[in-house]
Amino acid sequence: MTSKKRTLSVVLAGVLLLSGVATAGMGSAAAEVTANDSLSVTVAQADDYSSTVTVTHNGSAVTNASVNVSVADDNVTYAGAGEYVTDESGTVELSAPEENVTVEVTAEKNDATGATSATLVADTADEPLEGSLGVSVAQTDDGATVSVTHNGTAVENASVTVGVTDDNTTYAGAGDYTTDASGTVSLPAPEENVTVEITAAKDNATGTATATLTASEGEKSFGNLVSSFVHEMLNAGDDGGPIGQAVSEYVTENNPGNAADKKPDDVGKPDDAGKPDHAGQSDNTTAENGTDEGGSQGPHENAGSDENGGNDKNDGNDKKGNGGSDNGNGKARGNGR
Repeated sequence: MTSKKRTLSVVLAGVLLLSGVATAGMGSAAAEVTANDSLSVTVAQADDYSSTVTVTHNGSAVTNASVNVSVADDNVTYAGAGEYVTDESGTVELSAPEENVTVEVTAEKNDATGATSATLVADTADEPLEGSLGVSVAQTDDGATVSVTHNGTAVENASVTVGVTDDNTTYAGAGDYTTDASGTVSLPAPEENVTVEITAAKDNATGTATATLTASEGEKSFGNLVSSFVHEMLNAGDDGGPIGQAVSEYVTENNPGNAADKKPDDVGKPDDAGKPDHAGQSDNTTAENGTDEGGSQGPHENAGSDENGGNDKNDGNDKKGNGGSDNGNGKARGNGR
């Protein structure tokens, strides 16, 4: 009996020892949070737009802390506003907001407190846009880029209309477009300076912008160059002479069609250029009289005479040459002898 009593006494002593240790440990944990302590409160939003509130003290989770969540703006509502108690990991889960909202979070335990504020962002990807769109135009070396944004975020699939402000000006880039994933639209380079008006719209949001696109010198047509020259003269109030004469001289000097007048000296007809040796006469042409046997060259056979007397002079000459006393043939008298 004595032995059994001793064994029971040892067991009871061990139980009491363990119980004291556990009690001491519990007293120590509770003492870590007092009225003079501060609690650390953080809010982290997840990819699914829900949020987690975490309460700690000296880096350790605080369980059973009271947590209050309220909205900073009275004009905004949030389903997650209310009272909570932290779990064993010292956390509280909040629902995703339906609109952007700023919340104030306060935690308290054993008169120890902590607070923070955070802005929770709503998932607005499927919600219609409201308000104004930002529209900007940036000219590049090969054209122009239109960018459309909403609250600083690129707007995809926005409708963009490009038009010219001057009815006397044409622009190949005028028309309707849709923004890509980066919220942009590419426009071609203008052939002449042009002012465009751009309107963007998506859902219930719209925006406009006006920009002047400048044509590069290499892309201007000759007609545009002449027009620019005339405008420059008019704007400068040129008094150097009649404007028509000045424009004419400018056209003559700069017209690409006059490039042939500036050809090198060695460009022209070859040295042997001209009529062929036989030009102007047929194969039957004789060197003595310059006429051919067919009578195709020289005066007509009746030229210079009428019907009855065209050959009178020749007949007279023949007579005088055969014995007359006239000198029509020089020394015809000698021939008569």
